Amino acid sequence: MDFTGSSSNWIFASKTGARMDSDDISANINMHNSQGAFVWDLSQTKGGSDHNPFLNSAATGFASPVASIATTTTSIASSESAGSEAVVLAHGILACIAFVAIFPLGGILIRIIDSKNTVRIHAGLQLLGYAFFIAVFVLGIAMAVKLDYLDNEHAKLGIAIFAIMILQPAFGFLHHHLYKKYQRRTAWSHVHVWIGRVAIVLGIVNGGTGLKLGHASVGSNIAYGVCAGMMCAIYIAVRYTALFEESEESEIQNVAHSEDEARITSDRDKKPVKVVDLSRGIGAISLHGNCKQG
Repeated sequence: MDFTGSSSNWIFASKTGARMDSDDISANINMHNSQGAFVWDLSQTKGGSDHNPFLNSAATGFASPVASIATTTTSIASSESAGSEAVVLAHGILACIAFVAIFPLGGILIRIIDSKNTVRIHAGLQLLGYAFFIAVFVLGIAMAVKLDYLDNEHAKLGIAIFAIMILQPAFGFLHHHLYKKYQRRTAWSHVHVWIGRVAIVLGIVNGGTGLKLGHASVGSNIAYGVCAGMMCAIYIAVRYTALFEESEESEIQNVAHSEDEARITSDRDKKPVKVVDLSRGIGAISLHGNCKQG
């Protein structure tokens, strides 16, 4: 710290909420939930001839440097903290909407809506979720860089999810285009479907690491877990119902195909056979043969 300079850079961290009010040595001490930086104006720290500026400040007309510094620091800290908290809150809410609501809902609706617009509904929802996710990623990276959290598990998993999903819209287009062309799933179909499933699961898990990083309350954790669990349960139920219906439909088609083959075979067996008397022809051939020999 240069005392001859006009200013000095400082960082701070704080924890808001109710007092601990406990002397229990095993009590849980939460980490700070706000932090920031400020510039200390050293020109406000200069006093008069008195070695202790806190004494007789009223008589000398000297304003306590602690008071002015505290006022300045509080103002800067409040604005820094409020801005950071707003970004973190937006990051968390958008991520929750994308991975707990929009992405799973898009996967559910494409299996239960029988309409010519089903694909459009699915694509529209997933693109909306993807836009939310891009915003989540940008906000998250900005905060991670600012707070030096890039080495945190939450940031690392978020970057991994972004890498997995970066080409998901392109895979979705290929899946739909090739499905229309061949009327069946191709390799791109499986790539698109499984990337979506893996990304949803990782996104929900990363929401939990984010709540842990932000020291969320027990109630927030419970609410998030219940909502995510319910959506996962609905998705799994719809998926297995669709698999059962597909299997049942395939079985019906196989039975119908077997019955058609049996009917064709039976008709072939019942078809009358025309019998031709070849005895005369054989005699003529023999006679002709004898004549030639004679």
